[in-house]
Amino acid sequence: MEPQQPAAGHGVLRRVLCGVDGSPAGEEAVRQGVRLRAPDGRLLLASVATPAAAAHADAAVALEARAAAALRKAACEAGADCESQFLVGDPVACLLAAARDYGATLVAVGSHGTSRLGGILAGSVATAMLHRAACSVIVARPPRDSRRFPARIAVGYDGSAASSAALGVALELGARLDAPVVAVRANGAAPDLQVAGDTPTKVHVDEREPIEALLDAATSFDLLILGARGLRGLRALGSVSERVAHRAPTSVLVVRPAEDTIQGRDA
Repeated sequence: MEPQQPAAGHGVLRRVLCGVDGSPAGEEAVRQGVRLRAPDGRLLLASVATPAAAAHADAAVALEARAAAALRKAACEAGADCESQFLVGDPVACLLAAARDYGATLVAVGSHGTSRLGGILAGSVATAMLHRAACSVIVARPPRDSRRFPARIAVGYDGSAASSAALGVALELGARLDAPVVAVRANGAAPDLQVAGDTPTKVHVDEREPIEALLDAATSFDLLILGARGLRGLRALGSVSERVAHRAPTSVLVVRPAEDTIQGRDA
C-alpha cells in the first residue's frame, strides 16, 4: 500500500458542536471542544431537554430548566465567542439535526461509561453520533491534566486515505498546541510514514491486531485520533474506530472523510 501524504486537518476543527447535558462528562466535552476548535473556527453549544409525558408537566418544566441552566453554565465557561441552542425532543435526533443544520465538522460528546453493546441497545448519544453523524466525532474523557490537553497525541496510521486524514488533524493539533504526535502502526507494518515539514512525529510499530494495539497505545496518551472509512449506521458496527472509541480509556477523535462531512452521505 502506497503511503498517503497527510491531509490538511484544519477543516475538521472549523465548526464544532458540543452536546451539553449538565453532567461532568458533558462539561468535559465542552472543554475539549473549545480546546480543539481551530483559532478562526466557530463553536455551537446545544442542550436538549427531553419532554416528559403530558401527565407530568411539572417534571417537563424541571427538565427544561435544568437543560437551560446547563447551557448557560457551558456558555459562560466556553467564552463570549460561542453560539448556543436550546432544543426540546429526543437528544440523538436533535443533535443530529443541529449538526446538519449548523454544518458541523466535529461533534463533541461526553462518555457516560456505557458499554458498546449497551450503547447500541439503549441508544446512547455517543454511540449514536459514532454511528450516524455525517461529520467527525470526539468522545471526550477526562485527561490527566485538563490544563494541558492534549499533552500527547496518538494517531492510528495504516497508509490509507482515512488514516492520512486523521494524521493531518493530529499534526495540526500537535503544532498548534505543542503536543508530540506518535503514529501507531499495527500488525507489524513497516514504518513507511512520510511527513511533510519538520513536525516531530514518531512511529510506533505494534505486532498486534489494530484494536488491541490502539487500545494499548491509548493508555499512554490523552487523545487518540482515528480515521473512519465512511461507514455509518449498521455498516459501522464492526469498524475499528467505532470499537476503539467505546473501549479506550482516553478521548478518541474519529475523523470522517472530508467528502462524507461535506455531503452528509454514506461512502
